[in-house]
Amino acid sequence: MPFALSRDEAAELRDLVDVFARQQFPELAYDPKSTMGDTELATAWVYGAVATPERWGIYAFAYPDWGDSAGSIMSFSRRKSGR
Repeated sequence: MPFALSRDEAAELRDLVDVFARQQFPELAYDPKSTMGDTELATAWVYGAVATPERWGIYAFAYPDWGDSAGSIMSFSRRKSGR
């Protein structure tokens, strides 16, 4: 706050990340565990097992309905060089 995404903006960002990941990084897989609760919007596209050096991907998480604590996080983890 005060610059948190609205619910509509967060949903649009989530949808854009989904399209971008599928188009630009076909080796990434959607992680169905990326959905959070009813008040959060999230998506994750990853490659590799959790907590391994091979793990990389794109993650977006927004919590627009949390009042003064509303916010969003977007994370890009790059693949190891040499791929």
